[in-house]
Amino acid sequence: MKKFTLVSIVLLSACADYSVNTNVDPKNFKQYVPGAKVSVMQQSELEGKDYKIIRVVEGIACQEKANDRPPQEIDARNDAREQASYLNADAIVIHKCLSIEDEAHCVASISCYAKAISIENGDQ
Repeated sequence: MKKFTLVSIVLLSACADYSVNTNVDPKNFKQYVPGAKVSVMQQSELEGKDYKIIRVVEGIACQEKANDRPPQEIDARNDAREQASYLNADAIVIHKCLSIEDEAHCVASISCYAKAISIENGDQ
């Protein structure tokens, strides 16, 4: 029993100085999550605003294997936000999301189509 106690103390004390180092910097969070700066807006929210449609973007969520998690609409919407961020868009307006079965590389997928918007007056 004394050996067990001694071994336990040694093992627990070996973990006492353990620290976690990460390359995630809160100041660069938008760089790590490209779509974070792109808002999802309703068409009605754009009324009275000076905006420009940059182009239509598509976001995709794919279930690659039968035992993977099913595709989620939120993942497809976030992918559309990311695609819009590469165009320097301020926001997207989701037009439609569709479920697609038996696509070439996916067991199931969801595609969301959205307008990437640049708001001229800087308001989002």
